[in-house]
Amino acid sequence: MFRISALTCSDSTRTEVNDLTIIVGPNSAGKSRALRDIERLLTAQDQAMTQVVKSVETIRPATRAELESSYSVKPYLDLEHGQAGFAGLGSSLSQWQFNVSLDPKAIDQLFQNALSPGGEREFYRVFGQMLIARLGTEERLTLAKRGSGSLNQGRPVTLLQALYVARSEGEANLNRLLWPSFGVHVRLDFTAPPNFVLRVGGKEIDEVPVDPRDALSIFPKFAILDEQGDGLRSFTTVLLAVDTLRRSVYLIDEPEAFLHPPQAYRLGLHLARASSDRQMIVSTHNTDMLRGLLADNRPATVARLTRVGNMNHLRVLNQEQLSNIARDPVLNSARVIDGLFYEGVVVAEADSDRAFYETVGRRLAPDAAIHYTHAQNKQTVPRVVAAYEEIGIPVASIVDLDILRRRDELLPLLRAHRVPASDEHSILEARSRLTEQIDTSVDDRYLRARAALEELLREDASSIADSEARLDRLGRASEKIAYEKDPWRQIKESGTAGFGAAKAEAEALLQQLRRWNIFLVPEGELEGWLRNTPLPRKDKRAWITAALPLLVQLEIRHDKEPWSFMQSIIESLRRVQET
Repeated sequence: MFRISALTCSDSTRTEVNDLTIIVGPNSAGKSRALRDIERLLTAQDQAMTQVVKSVETIRPATRAELESSYSVKPYLDLEHGQAGFAGLGSSLSQWQFNVSLDPKAIDQLFQNALSPGGEREFYRVFGQMLIARLGTEERLTLAKRGSGSLNQGRPVTLLQALYVARSEGEANLNRLLWPSFGVHVRLDFTAPPNFVLRVGGKEIDEVPVDPRDALSIFPKFAILDEQGDGLRSFTTVLLAVDTLRRSVYLIDEPEAFLHPPQAYRLGLHLARASSDRQMIVSTHNTDMLRGLLADNRPATVARLTRVGNMNHLRVLNQEQLSNIARDPVLNSARVIDGLFYEGVVVAEADSDRAFYETVGRRLAPDAAIHYTHAQNKQTVPRVVAAYEEIGIPVASIVDLDILRRRDELLPLLRAHRVPASDEHSILEARSRLTEQIDTSVDDRYLRARAALEELLREDASSIADSEARLDRLGRASEKIAYEKDPWRQIKESGTAGFGAAKAEAEALLQQLRRWNIFLVPEGELEGWLRNTPLPRKDKRAWITAALPLLVQLEIRHDKEPWSFMQSIIESLRRVQET
């Protein structure tokens, strides 16, 4: 079997690939270009023109018989001119490609040269166009259009001609996936030679007679594929190429384009299963496509492509880890997989936090490829962060200031961010010193809480006639007592100012944590931002509802909060990406 065994990118990293290879990564990383480079290399075009993938290693058939029997690669005879060569539908699937022309007596020598050790380039020059197929986004909208039905010496020169050669079995293969995905069946209409056209309808189209003379008056009642939406045309073209052609390597660029999530998933699953007897190299920017490609648990190479300057890097991800993330309810709800398609990720505690920081971040850097997500609560932030660290995606976390309260809450976050042991020890020591200083104020807090209670008891409750008013007074007094009792509640509401004399030490600790992309909210908690605005601070839901539209209207001030806070996060993620 002819297949690619390894790729080398522009940064000289070599990556071994599988029969199912999935390339993911952020926009502009070079995924589409990588597939075009592979096509160029496998068809012996100018290697100097490649940008992302600089070289390929392949496994070639050992003998001429294997090549001819596996891929129907046989000499094309031009009897009129006494020439022979190799020709067929080119790798772009859009035109007939005559690769080489020579005396028929030289055919044996050509096979020998192409299959010999060191004959890779000759092999690619002669046979590459007939062994690979590249399907780009734009091509998928045109390759199945109405076209000529004239075969070349019995060989198809278009996808519709390939479907014609595949007969009714080819249509049945298409319809097995088209029906659950789009609720349609297709039939090849060749009632008006020399043209072929693909007709679309319900299952009743299956009843159109096979004999073109009988079908002549019936087929016009059905729409043609050319007039359908981009999703159906693209989907059908991929199926035509995969199910009717005999190619060894398929290079398919973002097959999810124009598709709804269930359709992308089904197509991904179909491509994965098709890799059982050929090689599928698929670039994708879609979670549903990725889930479909991995759903069958076939051995796969999932590689994340990134670019820094003019250098492209391909990093292989652990397939088992990705499958575990997809199955994990917490990580699944946090849309961890989506982060594969971004340059960096920001993890907040709750969805309201995520919405706030994303709004600020998008206003600051609308073009930054950053994925904003949340972990449901503070305790699960380390779990989400660890998942991103495992698959090598730059990640920053944003947590409330009171995570310093407990060592057993801060430590898992340090470990998730892979803070070195020496820094971990220093951070925990600083945290301990802060908490000790807070705890020394227990006598003062006791006196303030007791004073609040005594004030409540001195109140002449009988002077408040309304029972609800008395309960409201009691509730507010209880909140004041709880506030005086719990110093961390004060810190969460006041931010670093709540540390009093230890404020400078607290701020130094926050700066130390930022070095590891751990960002504690200096204002204490989400509702601590925008203090100079009339936002309702007692109700978090009401606060975020009012804050989001306000953020859109506020002037961006890089020297003011929360803008400078988010700017530091964006810049930190960029630095990690560049290294």
